Amino acid sequence: MIAMTAKVPPSEIRQFREAGMDDHVGKPVDRAVLCATIDRRLAAPDRAPVRPGRAAEG
Repeated sequence: MIAMTAKVPPSEIRQFREAGMDDHVGKPVDRAVLCATIDRRLAAPDRAPVRPGRAAEG
């Protein structure tokens, strides 16, 4: 899961990760940063497979 927030200090980003977020992208969103973050998460060896329809369960 990638957190997307407005400007936050590094301590809050650590809290996101401790809460289960895999990465963070700040706003305003830079398309290149967002794409690089998604690519990095998709390539991560610890990435859990996503079940179909999981996003809709939220």
